[in-house]
Amino acid sequence: MNCWPTRFLTGMGMLVLAAGCASLPKVESEVSPALDPQAYETYAMVPIPTESTLEHRLPEFINDFARLAELAVDAVMVRKGYRPASSVEAADLVVLVHGEITPKSLVLLDQSFNPSTVRPGTSLDQSLTSRNPGVTHRHDYDEGKLVVEVHDAQTDEMLWVAWFQRDLAKTERPPAERVAGSVSLLLGRFPARN
Repeated sequence: MNCWPTRFLTGMGMLVLAAGCASLPKVESEVSPALDPQAYETYAMVPIPTESTLEHRLPEFINDFARLAELAVDAVMVRKGYRPASSVEAADLVVLVHGEITPKSLVLLDQSFNPSTVRPGTSLDQSLTSRNPGVTHRHDYDEGKLVVEVHDAQTDEMLWVAWFQRDLAKTERPPAERVAGSVSLLLGRFPARN
């Protein structure tokens, strides 16, 4: 089996991820005491839904991400000694990749607020136009969270989970390669069979 295209793609995704961020996100993970990597041989990934209701994201992103995330899962799991199963029903382990993008707003009081220039009885217009208005600043952004779960296919028990979250500018469209590379980053923490 020739795996070099998958390894190349995963490696490129990780490079894009590293180049696209000033620092790598803090990855969190938890493992069940019931996880014994030697007890599992095969895996399957739950297909990522490709329909999206996120109007500010391109639909092509979802399709590209679904395809690249599947390649990333395959590359990492095979490298860790697991074999792909023909279906979710035939697998020992089930890998679930999901995430969310949540709109957020951060409201801050102007650091140059001077209470002597804004007093009770001051009109809104005066407050907004005075030299030290003390108005608030609003920063709108999206918070993106990516989660990878691994479940025992027979018991449905979650054996392992890893996730991270990152702030995205409203206009930022993260490349599918970077997000798929993040799947590799997360799943890279999953225990190997070998």
